[in-house]
Amino acid sequence: MRRNRGFARDDDGAMASGVRSVRRARASSNDLELARELWEPIVCPECGTDHPDTVAIRLKRTGNSIEARCSDCGAVAARFTAGLWTS
Repeated sequence: MRRNRGFARDDDGAMASGVRSVRRARASSNDLELARELWEPIVCPECGTDHPDTVAIRLKRTGNSIEARCSDCGAVAARFTAGLWTS
């Protein structure tokens, strides 16, 4: 006859589900609004198109930063991180 050689299992139905970590909400759209408010005129490094405002730019959230892509060539024209635009 076989014997169960493992540890005794305590099967309590109330405790069956373990503690789950709470997912935090993603950054709000205020980051995109702040990026638009703090926009600085730039020139696309790939095609040389001047972008004095965000009309001809596509803003995209990527991780902890926001990318500004040129709508003419699609290159990353600038990045917005920690309240500062860098090209």
